[in-house]
Amino acid sequence: MESGRILVFGASGMVGLHTVEFFRSKGWEVVGVVRSGSLDKRPWAKRFLSDVELVIGDVRDPGLEDKLLGLGRFDLAVNTVAVLSNRREAYEVNALGAGRAARAGSRLSSHVVFISAILALGDALREGTGEDIVCRPRTLFERSKCDGERLSREAAVEAGVKWSILRPVWITGEYSLNPDMPRLARIAARLGVAPVFSGSLLQLVYVRDVVSAVYSVYEGGAVGVFNVAWPNPPSMKVLPELLGRALSKKVRGLPVPGLFASLGSRFNPALRFLALRPGPVVVDKLVGLGWSPRVDPGEAVRRLVAWMRSEGLL
Repeated sequence: MESGRILVFGASGMVGLHTVEFFRSKGWEVVGVVRSGSLDKRPWAKRFLSDVELVIGDVRDPGLEDKLLGLGRFDLAVNTVAVLSNRREAYEVNALGAGRAARAGSRLSSHVVFISAILALGDALREGTGEDIVCRPRTLFERSKCDGERLSREAAVEAGVKWSILRPVWITGEYSLNPDMPRLARIAARLGVAPVFSGSLLQLVYVRDVVSAVYSVYEGGAVGVFNVAWPNPPSMKVLPELLGRALSKKVRGLPVPGLFASLGSRFNPALRFLALRPGPVVVDKLVGLGWSPRVDPGEAVRRLVAWMRSEGLL
């Protein structure tokens, strides 16, 4: 497909930076929207985005749409902004902010993509992981993602442009400030242990594979909801081994009762996913578009650890 022009909300975050990198490698012109001060917290992002056109803006700002109107037309607008917590901020960003980004993107482009999360399904994950299952959110984070999907879809439909919603599982990879995998890597490096939640699957998906899914739905002109996951994920019992290989040291598993995941899920959305213990996430719709993930969970962990070491974060 010929190169185009893309607007990336949250360009300084993990998914945002990989989105910029991926589309620039295909010859696309990229404009990024970043929150004030975000580059100061991420020196790697400041280096990486030094020659990218950036707009300082916050998806929570009611004036964001007007601020972006002078940027011209885009082929694609992608919202990668997310807050992974159960605080009020998560709803303001993941739901209300998503709606605002989608309205702006719909005015400026012909296709908008919202990076949601499989946890938008909430309690419905006990029934399955298909894209046609109705969301039943319970936590504030789940509700924020579920409402963010609805508001994004409504904005695109009202504007008459294409919309796609991607629901990744547990994203990991370089440029991550997500507290989950980096924290587990630090614990394994310092203490030589890694928690193992009995009965859970290690449903990691590499960030670059998520971005390639964005390209697949755009290239295919696909409208709808699409899960993004590594097919046939291993048991979480392999996590200590994967961390050990990445760290080049012995890491033993530390069994954690399921009750801990249930209690901790009030504060950590990732623990909520482990507590629900869903089966492998179905990705048939994306596969039908020609998408296939390239990086397995073990390699994803290795790349994260290597990047953390290069940045002095481990």
